[in-house]
Amino acid sequence: MILIKQLQIVDVLIHLDSLSIYSKMKAWVLLIDLNKNV
Repeated sequence: MILIKQLQIVDVLIHLDSLSIYSKMKAWVLLIDLNKNV
C-alpha cells in the first residue's frame, strides 16, 4: 500500500516537471514572438 502511494507521488512529480518544461518552452516562444514584433 505504501509503495503504491510513493509511485503515485513520483508520477505526480514527473507530470509537474513535464508541465514546467512545457510552460518554459511556451514562455520562450512568446519572447521570440515579442522580439519579432519589435
